[in-house]
Order: sequence, then C-alpha cells, then structure tokens
Amino acid sequence: MMPRAKSAVSMSPKGKFLEAGEVIGQTFVIEELIGHGGMGCVYRAHDKEQNPVAIKMLLHQDMDEGDWQESAKRLRDEGRALAAVENPALVRVLSWGEDQTYGPFVVLEFLLGDSLRQRLDS
Repeated sequence: MMPRAKSAVSMSPKGKFLEAGEVIGQTFVIEELIGHGGMGCVYRAHDKEQNPVAIKMLLHQDMDEGDWQESAKRLRDEGRALAAVENPALVRVLSWGEDQTYGPFVVLEFLLGDSLRQRLDS
C-alpha cells in the first residue's frame, strides 16, 4: 500500500483550516474554527435553514492509508455511538457523513458557553 500524500482533510487545499463560506456535505456552511486538538477540529457552521451547528472533522495529517482509514472509522463510530444516546448531559448528534473533499464529519448541536478548557482553567 502506498503512503497517502498530504491530505486536504478538514483543511482547504492551500493547507489552512477551512474558511468561512466553505460547504461541507453539500449542506453545512462553515462560519469559523472554534477549536482543535491533536486529531480533530470543530467548526461553527449553519445548515441550509440557517440553524447553528458544530461540525467535528479530522485534522489534516500526514498519515499513511491505514492510519487514515482507522482515524476516519473512529470518527464515524463516535458519531453513530453518540447519536444512539439521549442524555441531557451530552451534546446531541444531528447528522454525520463523508465529504468528498474533506472526509468524514459529525454534525452536533451548537451550544453557547465556555469551552471545557475555559471551565477547567477557571
């Protein structure tokens, strides 16, 4: 198996984070990056009806095909597992899918407030 070339996953083809106005899954319009970690990032976005959502995606990474497939599978599994659970303490999963350019994504309800990091730091 050949190593995967630098991927454009969750980054624009220019190698930067997605910009406002870019469309994911033909439905969700990116507004801004709201957080990122070692493997993923989260964007504030809206759907066609202008409802606010959060979109979790994989970060652009130099991964071989096997590592990429495993990371994508974990994100899809996470979306399915969270969608199956209803609990007021958990954010709701609204949708999940695969964008032809940027790869798998999970659409979550967008909640206003402090981030977990802000809460832990205060």
